[in-house]
Amino acid sequence: DYNLNPLGDGVIISHSEGYKRGVASGHADPEHLWKQLGLYYTMATFREAVRAKMGVQTANTTEIDHEKRTWGVLLSAIGNEYGVAGLMGNLYAESGLNPRNLQNSYNKKLNITDEDYTQVVDAGAYYLLIWRMLWI
Repeated sequence: DYNLNPLGDGVIISHSEGYKRGVASGHADPEHLWKQLGLYYTMATFREAVRAKMGVQTANTTEIDHEKRTWGVLLSAIGNEYGVAGLMGNLYAESGLNPRNLQNSYNKKLNITDEDYTQVVDAGAYYLLIWRMLWI
């Protein structure tokens, strides 16, 4: 109704984000609950889910949102920005932060394309690739 972008600054905020802005109390956040439940959900991924549900298109949405989502998930799990930055740097070097990209050295070693790799993982048969790596 109001043509808001859920990824826009201050459009969707948590209690802690609102507290930092001086507009909300600093009590429990949904991120605390998500973490306790073992969900790798963050406010960034929540905003992205709202954006997707609304069908809002933004410039460069896929690449930017994927990096933000990866950052949010890792920060939620690790809790240290330096550690997340180091891990993301390594992931970027190995796969370009593309979840459908098998590390290039393994494409040759396993004789498998990125598309085949994605299908194997999506089918839940990743253990077959591990077995294949051990015997090559």
